[in-house]
Amino acid sequence: MKRAPTVRADGTSSVAVGGDAHGPILTNPVFNVFAAPGPERPSALPRTLPPQPADFTGREEEIGRILGRAGDRSVSGSGDGSGGHSGDRPGGAAGDGPGPEGADRVVVITGKPGVGKTALALHLAHHPDGDFPDGRLYADLRGMADRPSTPEDVMARFLLALGIPQAELPGDPDRLLDAYRLALSGRRLLLVLDNATEEQQVRPLLPPGGDGALVLVTSRSRLAGLEGADRLDLDTFTPGTALRFLRQVCGAERIDRDLLAAEAVVGYCGGLPLALRITANRLVTNPRLSTAALVRELRDEHDRLEALKAGDLTVRAAFGLSYGRLNKAAKSTFRRLSQVPGEDFGPGVCAALTGFGLREAAKALRRLAEANLIEPAPGDERYRLHDLLRLYSKEQLAEEGAESVTAAARRMHEWYFHAAERTLCHLNGMPMPQALQEGGAPEIASSEDAVRWAEADLSGAIPALRQLLRLAAPDSVVSFASALADVGEMTGRWREWDEAITVGLEAAEQVENQDFKAVLLLQRAELARARRQFREGMEIAQEVSALAEAEGNALLLATSDNLVALLYMSLGTPAQARPLLERSLRLSQELGDHRLASRVLFNLGTVHRAQGDFETAVEYFRRDLRFCEEVQDTPGTAEALNTLATTLVEVGDRAAAEPYQRRALDIFRQLGNGYKESMVLNDLAVTIRHQGRYEEALGMHLADAELCAGLGHRSGEALAQSNAAIVLTSLGRNEEALPLAEEAVAVLAELGDDQWLVQGLGIHAVVLFAVGEDDEAGRSAGRALEILDQHGWRRGRAELHFNLAIGYDKAGRPRETLDHAEAFLSLRERPSEQLRTSALVMARGAAAELGDEAKALRYEELLSTTGP
Repeated sequence: MKRAPTVRADGTSSVAVGGDAHGPILTNPVFNVFAAPGPERPSALPRTLPPQPADFTGREEEIGRILGRAGDRSVSGSGDGSGGHSGDRPGGAAGDGPGPEGADRVVVITGKPGVGKTALALHLAHHPDGDFPDGRLYADLRGMADRPSTPEDVMARFLLALGIPQAELPGDPDRLLDAYRLALSGRRLLLVLDNATEEQQVRPLLPPGGDGALVLVTSRSRLAGLEGADRLDLDTFTPGTALRFLRQVCGAERIDRDLLAAEAVVGYCGGLPLALRITANRLVTNPRLSTAALVRELRDEHDRLEALKAGDLTVRAAFGLSYGRLNKAAKSTFRRLSQVPGEDFGPGVCAALTGFGLREAAKALRRLAEANLIEPAPGDERYRLHDLLRLYSKEQLAEEGAESVTAAARRMHEWYFHAAERTLCHLNGMPMPQALQEGGAPEIASSEDAVRWAEADLSGAIPALRQLLRLAAPDSVVSFASALADVGEMTGRWREWDEAITVGLEAAEQVENQDFKAVLLLQRAELARARRQFREGMEIAQEVSALAEAEGNALLLATSDNLVALLYMSLGTPAQARPLLERSLRLSQELGDHRLASRVLFNLGTVHRAQGDFETAVEYFRRDLRFCEEVQDTPGTAEALNTLATTLVEVGDRAAAEPYQRRALDIFRQLGNGYKESMVLNDLAVTIRHQGRYEEALGMHLADAELCAGLGHRSGEALAQSNAAIVLTSLGRNEEALPLAEEAVAVLAELGDDQWLVQGLGIHAVVLFAVGEDDEAGRSAGRALEILDQHGWRRGRAELHFNLAIGYDKAGRPRETLDHAEAFLSLRERPSEQLRTSALVMARGAAAELGDEAKALRYEELLSTTGP
């Protein structure tokens, strides 16, 4: 049979006529090669499948989807039948069974090299549940070979398998396509098209439709242009499935004999089925090779790919086939990606490494993703490398010159540093330096862009910082670390904040830069305060303050005074904070540091608020708010708005407070700072609760608890649960409130967070009063009073006495009511008029009920001077 080698039956001629590349071709005469009587066709069922994999493991979920045993179109790539994934990698979609009766289905099974695409396709092809009475056919399209199979070659093979004699096969490609479609028409077949390289290889081979055929296509490419196909993005094995596979191949006894070593093998193989197959074959063919010895071979990254060889199976060769088909730009990008220090990456850092423009870098990444050499990661245009592919990428990078590799690393570090600096400028409203407005910096043009950069790339910037330190560049690290720490603080990313400080301090020690070390130590103290580790933070901040005073460093002294004062306030001793803040304000004004002065004004307002001087506090907060808005200090604006609002709530102006808090909440959400969002959400819910909108307040407290749980912020979650309990009590849902209050107290006690524990115990007491457990309520309150006395927290003690007076008053116990109301009035030097009036009313009523007419009259007189 002779055919023109340049002519292919790709179905495109039919598109010009009917728009259907899968229907009969109408542009040439159609000869029905089966119309005339001919020799009898073989009656045997055509079956050209290779042998079924004997030790196939896992993939239960995928098999169920393709063979129609499940109705959910979402397909797991995990391979363990659990419906989950290895890590957060997304699965594909492979349909939900055979679909409408008589409909054909095409399923593209794709994934990285060595992930087991062919094994799954063959397992499915041999599966007894498949109903394919007219045959099961297989063809290797040889997509990775220098000369892949043509559609005409495969058509001829399939026609021969279906019983068409060689002599009857048309030589003309279009007539061959007609013959092929006519032969498949009316047959329910299963076709396996293995190792396809492009859509044009596959389209002409698809059945004409309507007979219930199933076509399984495997490809290293995603074949994104193939119309009407379901797709299964096959993932690596989960650790559980990988161990099952090793047990099946090597025997359970051998694997379980040293289970820790077997688990290490799974880890070093990254769950890649080909790598696991190779290690299993090595163990089986060499009984003297222990699993522990194999682990030692795999442990060294430089030797790992070399260890993943068994006969003609080799991971390196599998990767090389895909790499070899890339164009020049994609190859260069793939090599450079091994230099990315973080877990994932996007076009920005890729452009820095390669020297490409952003658009060209994004295009190269899409090409690598299409080839399954990188895989999608959470986020827009985010990708990551499998561990073994990263090692292969490093091997390819080694072929480049050292100078080129070093230059790429330098560009990457500059990109991260400039990105952090630009992010800071947009978040705190600082003017953008000229150097950052020029080349080399990522496109961060707004605070929204800044937040997106922090969410996507801050975690990758930290290992870049460590990498830079290993390159013996501590001078560059110190300012880089400070910028990253500031970004971590402003966006509430505590882990990155902490790690940047740690690396920065190490660099500061190497260059013996004491001033920079002091700045980073203050950052560490601030982080300790955010984590509510007040005493640890105080110790660090006071150390820096003493150093600043000894050296006469006015700016450092003003900054450390401000932080020490904040920690005094957090520890409940605002009187000690005030002189430090006054000195800090004087120094910052003398230095012309208006931003620091703004922060000090805010803190002075907090001190006056704690001491009951609400009018002065409100004035300080308003001054700070005006300044923050003028200089576009977005985080400072949100802080000022929320604190001003909570102060207005204390003086009874709740209606004015709510809009401030909602604006602050929006800002912190836009900044992506979950910790600050939680803070404002809690305060706003309290404001709404005081307005009697209990259901709305409950929803906010529960949302706050969920937010904190996601952040791993256990103190915040417990506080939210405690506040939800008090709202439930207000709604009369006491049985729901009690377990929440008890759990909150247990967590706060475990964490040693005394400040919030006191609040939790007070709420616990209120809930106990509501359920009639008055004595238990008294004990919980007594425990809180002990903590308050231990720390000397006068204001907290006053508020607890007030709440206890309310609880005992509702319980009908006038003696306790009077005692606690009087304690509140004696402790709270300048309470709000509303709180003072409420306490006097309770004291007057309790005294009258106890028959103490003199006290009742005295409180009546005080009420007459206060107002109704």
